[in-house]
Amino acid sequence: MEQTTDKPSGPSSRAPSAGHWGVGTIVLVVVLFAMLAAALWYAAHAWMSVDGPPMPASGYIFMTLGVVLSLLVGFVLMGLIFYSSRHGYDDQSMDEEPRVSAARYDGRD
Repeated sequence: MEQTTDKPSGPSSRAPSAGHWGVGTIVLVVVLFAMLAAALWYAAHAWMSVDGPPMPASGYIFMTLGVVLSLLVGFVLMGLIFYSSRHGYDDQSMDEEPRVSAARYDGRD
């Protein structure tokens, strides 16, 4: 008697292991890190080559505060989105009828 299984057999049926990276993935990671290094080098070089009076300490303080507050606003807004989604605030109420788009409404009831 022949047994059949739902699982395909052969080399293509094996799931890739989590620790195995292909050559394409390694090349992609190396290229992305090279681009990051080039961008950081360019930014540092451009920052140091600017002529003019030095920025006062208060400029660095307010620039740091601006970055921190911008990140804080982003984190809070993303947290509110996740909170709203997980607690059902984004779900449509069961008492509400689905809304009809004005573009699709033909006037007949």
